[in-house]
Amino acid sequence: MSNHDMLRVITRQMRARYQAGETISNEEVRVGAVQGGVSVRHLRRLVSRDLETHLPVREPAWRPSREVIDLYTACNGNATATVAACTERGIPTPGVRAVQKAVNRFVGSTTVASARYGEDGLHLTALAVPRGFDHRNACWALDHTVAPIGVQPLTPGGDVWQPWVTTMRDEHTGLFLVGFASEDQPNSDDSMSTLALGVEGLLLPDGSRAGGIPEIVLSDRGGDFLTKAANLGLVGLDVERRVTMPYSPRGNGGAERLQGVWQQMYVSRWPGHTKGARDSYQRKKQMRSLDPSTLMTFEQFAARFLAMMDRYNTVHRPKRLGGLTPAEAYAADPTPLRWAEPEVVRLALMTVEEDRTVQRQGIEFRTAWYSDDVLAGLDVVGQRVQVRARRHDPRFVEVFQQGVHLGRVGLADAQTQETRARMVVAASEQKSRAAEHLVQGDLVNAIENREELRRLGFPEDSLPALPGEEAADAPTEAKRPTGQGRRRVPMKKTARVAPSTTEAEAAAADELSAALRAARRTA
Repeated sequence: MSNHDMLRVITRQMRARYQAGETISNEEVRVGAVQGGVSVRHLRRLVSRDLETHLPVREPAWRPSREVIDLYTACNGNATATVAACTERGIPTPGVRAVQKAVNRFVGSTTVASARYGEDGLHLTALAVPRGFDHRNACWALDHTVAPIGVQPLTPGGDVWQPWVTTMRDEHTGLFLVGFASEDQPNSDDSMSTLALGVEGLLLPDGSRAGGIPEIVLSDRGGDFLTKAANLGLVGLDVERRVTMPYSPRGNGGAERLQGVWQQMYVSRWPGHTKGARDSYQRKKQMRSLDPSTLMTFEQFAARFLAMMDRYNTVHRPKRLGGLTPAEAYAADPTPLRWAEPEVVRLALMTVEEDRTVQRQGIEFRTAWYSDDVLAGLDVVGQRVQVRARRHDPRFVEVFQQGVHLGRVGLADAQTQETRARMVVAASEQKSRAAEHLVQGDLVNAIENREELRRLGFPEDSLPALPGEEAADAPTEAKRPTGQGRRRVPMKKTARVAPSTTEAEAAAADELSAALRAARRTA
């Protein structure tokens, strides 16, 4: 008998039994469907045809109500606790396993993940909305990573090690705004220095500037990004702060993808590449197998990294930019740039501050000397000042004294002939002002001493001459007036005589000293 004939017989039998009031179990319907070579649903349709009622079907699956879902969330996604809570409240529920299946079937994954893992689960499973950064400086992505390359030991006999790399890119154009290599894991000062370099900007090949104040700064939850200094610095610049969820690098996908690009395109061909070793054990094992004599030094790696960054900005042409390089796309964007005042950058983003004493050679800061015409024109030698600098930009320092900004001082070794000439002029003017102040002080003291001698009764011709006056006929010793007893004359202390610039001033100073000595002896 064919399946078609078997199906007809089974259909007639089931229809007759049903019309007679018999109960047909689900198992009988399933076996009849297998024998007839059709599905259970199709057999039920055949049996119920031309009948007012259908065969009894399986009860619909249990669906959790809103109250059950709320209890499931309150129990942190624990089905056993949810069933117990429903029982206490008189809510009918099936077994624990049935509740788990119903929740996974009828409740959205976002609700389930948020119930089990809280806010992190909600962000990880929620609908991803494109950020839509459609213009330059809409968002800057900041990130640190360990470079997948080994460099020579810092000390003889040391171990091969891996440097850290910090990058900051524009999310719309992919332009490298800032990038540098460091020996240690970057800290808060490194992050603030990176932001300061980006805010002050850089020159593009066409002569235009890139940088300014971004609208958003995106980073992960690294401790150096979440410091009080970083938050206050961004608030001072009116920049929105965004951070990614923990253990979700895709939240900062632009920076992560860029790191993969430059590592595969450039670093993979450099000597000492670790060939994709990710965990610390594999990296250490790879480092031990490298020959230090064949590796680059840290300075060579840093120079290559900067050259690679420039090449990426000016040569690489991603498809999404329509054949333009990141530098060309950034320069072609008509969005106006916002620039920060220098004072804002100094106060908000330059967090490295140390006290120094100004010496004759200038200011010594981090094994370098800083001195130029700005410092030469200030009378601060021997005084304590506060020096602010960027961690990875030793070209200049900002000098403060008691909260007052004195100026920006550059490296002494980087002075040009024009700068040295201005320094000589500024130092000469400062010395002239100091000498003038000393001469004026001597003149004031001499006048006060003449008035004191005149009050004590000394004759006018015995008084010492003032600095600058003709002293040819002046007496060398003051006479004691008649009728005066021997007593000590209270004399004012004179200031130390400064080196005079003329012979007349020198003679006047000597004459004044001699007269004062004579007055003390006669008293």
